[in-house]
Amino acid sequence: MATRVSLACGSHHVPGGPSEGKRPYEAVADVTADHLALRPDGALLVADGRAADLPAGRVTRLDLVQGDQIGALAFTADGSLLAAGDGTGRVALWARHLTRREGVLRNVFPAPLGADPEGVSALAFSPDGGTLAVAGTAGGLQLWDVATQQPLGSPLTTPGEEIDTLAFDADGSTLYAGGRRGAEPG
Repeated sequence: MATRVSLACGSHHVPGGPSEGKRPYEAVADVTADHLALRPDGALLVADGRAADLPAGRVTRLDLVQGDQIGALAFTADGSLLAAGDGTGRVALWARHLTRREGVLRNVFPAPLGADPEGVSALAFSPDGGTLAVAGTAGGLQLWDVATQQPLGSPLTTPGEEIDTLAFDADGSTLYAGGRRGAEPG
């Protein structure tokens, strides 16, 4: 399911909102995406294959994952790095302004010879930006050291279903993972 974001400049009335008045809003034109990430400073919105400078809404096309379908996007808390995971199990790491790729985590979920690779379905950086959690479409979950771009230990044990969302706690000592275990497809 894609989310359509359309350009709208002006103001709108927010009943019960701050000062019961009009609040300005900005949106971005013609960005259709399954995945969005907003840099924490609010100045850059990244979507599947596009980035928009905010609040101007100027959209730039990007090949964040070498032409493959994006499975997940995440910024570090300080906005210095963007991770973009794809359907083949690779994660590209991009510098703050998306002008320089800092590296690629390849073969995030090693598959047996001849098997289809597990795609990336969720990403989360630890609060200090030093660890990247990568989840997969078949329930894979691996922690990576961002500085060395190497895995931290063995994959973590999961029930084996696709993981849709990841989040670290405030001190980075606990990783939460969520999915649709036992949910009916639909």
